[in-house]
This record gives sequence, structure tokens and C-alpha cells, in this order.
Amino acid sequence: MSDFHLGKYGLRLLQNVLTDNHSPTFYRGLEKYLRKELQADEVTVKKCKRGSHWISVPFKVNVRTCNESQTLFVKVLTEKGLRNFNYAIESRNLRILILANLCGLRYKKAGSKQDVLTYEAATLMRFKAARICAPTPLKVFDTEFYSLLMLEYIKGTPLGGGILRQGDAERVLHVVKHLWDSRLVHGDIKLDNFIRTKDGSIYLSDCLNWTGSRQAAMYYDLASALLCLSRKLEPYTVLKIAHQFFTALEIREVLPLIDLAGVQLDALTDEDRARQIKTAMQSF
Repeated sequence: MSDFHLGKYGLRLLQNVLTDNHSPTFYRGLEKYLRKELQADEVTVKKCKRGSHWISVPFKVNVRTCNESQTLFVKVLTEKGLRNFNYAIESRNLRILILANLCGLRYKKAGSKQDVLTYEAATLMRFKAARICAPTPLKVFDTEFYSLLMLEYIKGTPLGGGILRQGDAERVLHVVKHLWDSRLVHGDIKLDNFIRTKDGSIYLSDCLNWTGSRQAAMYYDLASALLCLSRKLEPYTVLKIAHQFFTALEIREVLPLIDLAGVQLDALTDEDRARQIKTAMQSF
């Protein structure tokens, strides 16, 4: 087993320890709470497969009221999830400090469960205002045991699973360019946060709260995009697509951040691939 795959196996074990294992009682309680809040006749929840589930847990929620039905998307964050979130933030900031002290980017810890979800809801609204495809946040609920972010349900497939088409890479980099032009930062660019719908549209979900240099954060978004796309496509192909949206100077500025772009605890950096990307950048 390679070091990368061994590390991935160890990561899965760690996530299994950190993840909340919700009991049938939790599901019934969540359904009862949502039925009351939504004034619905019937609510059923089903845990989504996508995502690592060790911070927030995503649920598909079917709601029936009278003769009308709708499907919603809900993210549930518990106290354990909040601790995991802040642990991940501390780890990310430490590695940023070690690998790129002059990067000028830091991530913010959250004081409460509601802080995490409220920031995400507000940021998604900023994305939508800039005409970036993103799920519409509907409401943040806060209880003693967990906080919930209710969103529009986007029926589609996360790009992290399955085959990535070249057209998908073009759309992802178009979204990143749109973020740049709008002076917006996502902070957690990875393929699982892009959802491809049946008509080929790409929706951007999730985000992380950050502080420091906006320019550094924007370059970090681009570096993360190049790295995650290069896990599915050849780096030279990804760079060729990137040059459709970014200048050669902008792409060269990203070079020192490639090693930094994979510091997420739930997305291991493939060092061999990172070296290939940097080599391709230098020869472009």
C-alpha cells in the first residue's frame, strides 16, 4: 500500500472515530422537530452519502403538507461537530503557518454551532447575488443539542465521485474566475463542493470563514481548484484550461501555494501529483 493510500486509510479511521453515530431516536427527534417548525403533516429525513460527515451531517428532507410535497437539504451540526470543526481550523492554520508563513491567510474558529451555519448561509447569499449558482439558504435553526441550516435541495452529483469531464473542469474554473471578478472567497474549494446537475450546471456549496489578505485567499482558492482538478485530469490539461480564464502571471503566483492547497484534514494531498502540477506550471 502506498503512503498516500495508507494515509487515506488512516484518515478514514480517524473520521469514523470523530463522526457522530446518530441513533434511530435522533432521527425521530429530528423529524419531529422539523415537522413542528415547518408546520408539516409529515417529514422524513435520510442521511446523504456525500460528505465526510465528521463535522456537519447532511440530510435529504422530504416534507408533505396537505397535498403538496417538497424536498429540502439540511445540514446538522452538533457540539461534537463544532469541536471537530475548530480542530480542523487549528490544524489548517498551523500548516499554513509552517508551509507559507507569508501567505497572509487565516481561518476563523467558531464560537458556536450557529456561527458556522450563519456564516455559510450569508456567504451563499453573496454568491447568489453575484450570479454564482449556489443553493438558496432558507433558515438557520438553533436548539440545545444541534444547529440546522436548511437549504434548497439541488438534485445532482458531487464532482468528487466518478469521472470528471473536461467540460466540468472548465465550468469549475469559470466559477473560480467568477469568484475572483466578484472579489469573493470560498475558502474550501474541493470537488465534493461542486454539484453537477442533469442539465450540466455546476452549483457551488459550502465555504469557510477566513481573515487576512483577500488576495491571498483568492489565490488559495485558485490553487485548491487546480489541485483538486488535477486529481482527476492530467495537470497539463488542467493548466491549459486555466489559461482560458487566468493570466500566465496569475497562475505563476499560485505556484508557491500548491503544496498548501491540500491541507484539509478530509482531503489528503497527493505529493506526487502536486509535484507534477508544479512541473507543468514551470514548463508552461
